[in-house]
Amino acid sequence: MFLSLFCFLQVNAQNTVEKKDTVDLKKEITVKKHIPGKATAYSAVLPGLGQIYNKKWWKVPIIYGGFGALGYYINQNHKYYLDYKRCYMDVADDDPATAYYKEMFPDYNFDDAEVSSLKEMFEVRIDSKRRQRDLFIIITAGFYLLNIMDANIDAHFLDFDISEDLTFNFEPVFVDPITNSIILGGQLAITF
Repeated sequence: MFLSLFCFLQVNAQNTVEKKDTVDLKKEITVKKHIPGKATAYSAVLPGLGQIYNKKWWKVPIIYGGFGALGYYINQNHKYYLDYKRCYMDVADDDPATAYYKEMFPDYNFDDAEVSSLKEMFEVRIDSKRRQRDLFIIITAGFYLLNIMDANIDAHFLDFDISEDLTFNFEPVFVDPITNSIILGGQLAITF
């Protein structure tokens, strides 16, 4: 009786130890697992945060430098767009008191005969600056999506296995000459 009780306690103690080990292993696995969706969401909410989550700190200044440069060009093109639009309105209203275009181009001598050519010039410049501004807005949206994709792809590659067990082998294979089949052949093997 004592022997069976002793064996029962010993088996339960071993099972308890084994269960604790498997629970500890599961905890280690879940702690070490890097979640690509989390990096993607972080980078979508705040650009660069996904790169910080992936521990790629050096990419953050590049991202904010890109957004800063694109924002600068959007702002400059919008400013010129508004300036040329105001110049066009001043030329179109035929009021000599409103002559912003003379302030914008102080070195140029304007004649009354050139009013139609000024309208055309300002129309072309308005369209040009509007197109450039809109193009930079589209490029900024693309840069934002590129930031999100970079965080996602980089997060997937953090857990990528780069061990020595990954091999690619090509070996020549000789077939038995008695069967009169192909004497020389090849074998391709990929080992994981």
